Amino acid sequence: IELIKLYRKELSLGTSLSIPETNSLDLIYQNLIDEDARHLMIFSEALEIEEMVVAEIKRFLEDVRRKPESKFVFLNNSRGKEDLNNIFYRLQVYAKEGYTLVMKNLDTIYPCLYDLLNQNYLASDEVDGPKGCYLFNDNTKHKVTVHKDFKCILLMEREDSAEKNYDFEKKQQPPFLNRFEKHLVMFPDLIKD
Repeated sequence: IELIKLYRKELSLGTSLSIPETNSLDLIYQNLIDEDARHLMIFSEALEIEEMVVAEIKRFLEDVRRKPESKFVFLNNSRGKEDLNNIFYRLQVYAKEGYTLVMKNLDTIYPCLYDLLNQNYLASDEVDGPKGCYLFNDNTKHKVTVHKDFKCILLMEREDSAEKNYDFEKKQQPPFLNRFEKHLVMFPDLIKD
């Protein structure tokens, strides 16, 4: 947002071109409409912001996209190998059925989703046929169909200090981070005019 303000300031010095105000939430909504957009990674400063963002996304999907509430799932914090396997098998259904999946603190699951998050889809034999990819678990790969409406959203905490950034990059490698369209959501983004 600061970059946009700086760009507007520079533009105003020599032209009358105006750029409309946009906030992170509007950009997230645009992503949710675009079937070809990358999956989302949303950074926030506080749990309250995260909860508000999840509620806004859910509302948007129901009101604008007409997606049933049952096709919205929030997964948080795996509790061991059994839960990991349970989540892994549910992920296959979520992808096939076109769910919007919001995940947080599932670091053990993310490596299983390499092809899915990278949108490295297998070509279908049919024109406009379903996409597919592989999910990896316990040294085996599972082919899964990916519905055109499937969207994966990862919630992350904003890391500002150099030490926290270093720890974050050790935990989540840059190639993983590069798979997503990323947005930072702060309180002003959630305030409606």
